[in-house]
Amino acid sequence: MDRENILYKIQCILADQCSVEVSTGSVLMSTDLRVFYFDSLDIVEIAMSIEDEFGIEVEDHEVSAIRTVGDIVLGVEKLLSV
Repeated sequence: MDRENILYKIQCILADQCSVEVSTGSVLMSTDLRVFYFDSLDIVEIAMSIEDEFGIEVEDHEVSAIRTVGDIVLGVEKLLSV
């Protein structure tokens, strides 16, 4: 799966979680996740959605290192290539 498809799927997961439109371009690789004001439950739900979508397992320490949408995309790429 290429980066563009991974990004799109992540955008959809985040858009669903925080009720934004993917088509508006508001969820980019450089988007800092702090703009969404996620709490710890939101983060767990996002991680679970990512695991379900991509068939991967995201470790807690990987989740705590995420700062941007790009971090998520690169992490998913890494886990998919293993």
